[in-house]
Amino acid sequence: MLVHWWRVFSLPHCSVAQLSHLPRCAGIYYVTAFGLIFYIGKAKNLRQRWQQHHRLAQFRLLAPFGRLHYQTLPAADVAVAEKRAIARYRPYWNNQRVPGFWGLWRLYWGGWGRLGTYGILGLAVLGVGLWRLGQP
Repeated sequence: MLVHWWRVFSLPHCSVAQLSHLPRCAGIYYVTAFGLIFYIGKAKNLRQRWQQHHRLAQFRLLAPFGRLHYQTLPAADVAVAEKRAIARYRPYWNNQRVPGFWGLWRLYWGGWGRLGTYGILGLAVLGVGLWRLGQP
């Protein structure tokens, strides 16, 4: 499983600000952030798809950590590849409707809140370690 996960994160990728750099060909894409795969989709034209994607607002909330990894494929192979990828990774956003304002708000604060919590815990551990170094 780790090998498959690594394959996704080694694919070409772009950030929210670079969506105009996506290729104009068919393929599947993976919305990722914090080492997690949030969404998997397919497109006949990757760049055009992301100019009007229904999950764009969610993707923007993941910035600056969100990435769009993509794999270009022949148009005939895209549907099968997407189904296999969804079955393998079971991304969270593929199984729920697009949230409204409050759902996006919870997602935003949930992600940043976790990051802040980990940061505070890291500082606490560092502080305790430094304090113990100063003890005789």
